[in-house]
Amino acid sequence: MKRYRFYFMILTMVLASSWLYSQNSQTMYYMNLPQNHLLNPAVQPSGRLYIGLPGISGVSADFSNNFFNYRDIFSLNSTGDSTISLGHPGFDAGNFIGGLRERNNIELRSSVQLFGLGIGVGPDLYVFLDINERIEAGFGLPGDMLRLLFSGSDAFTGSSVNLNSLATDVSWYRETGLGFSKNITGRLRVGVRGKWLSGVANLSLENKALNVTVREDLSYLVDASLMANISAPVEIHSDAENLPDDISFDDSRFDNTRKV
Repeated sequence: MKRYRFYFMILTMVLASSWLYSQNSQTMYYMNLPQNHLLNPAVQPSGRLYIGLPGISGVSADFSNNFFNYRDIFSLNSTGDSTISLGHPGFDAGNFIGGLRERNNIELRSSVQLFGLGIGVGPDLYVFLDINERIEAGFGLPGDMLRLLFSGSDAFTGSSVNLNSLATDVSWYRETGLGFSKNITGRLRVGVRGKWLSGVANLSLENKALNVTVREDLSYLVDASLMANISAPVEIHSDAENLPDDISFDDSRFDNTRKV
């Protein structure tokens, strides 16, 4: 059972590929919020003091993709009295499958403010400090892999599916920012924000080759050359044949904050 849990984790990590980039929600830029300095350090909020606490003042999550929308994965059932989703036996996946690309990207970004402080000093100067926990992940799925998943093996019997584009890159880090905003003249204001990034975990995949052949009896032959690079407080345990058998979380890394 331990081995199955490990393989499930690896499979979850492998079924992805994309480029990562850092991006804050642009919606916040047009709102009068103390956290606006995350986008533009020159912005000064209307209030002279703010204190941010975890889970209350600053939580954000972004999701984006390039191959489906709401109507592709949700629809009404045949009687029209309830909503069903992709994967339901009565769901018509035609729109979803028809919208698949050669490479289908998914991007996830999440941020939680652990602490925030902003103070107005005099009429012209505003100083701010913030600590944010961030996770950024990018996933990409080849179209044939999703077609194989949702259309079934029959359509691929006797053929080979090339999944060489599968990969993943996930980063979890802590961002500490310190900066200020100052009015130079009535029409000129400057702002500076410096950031210190402390990595917590990172996962990436090197995919040199991954091909899946569907045999006549609908069994699968997988030819793969993959390497998962993990930098995280985890331990991977091997069996007598030196194969991955289990994975455990090593919380001793957090006994000393200097190790984080």
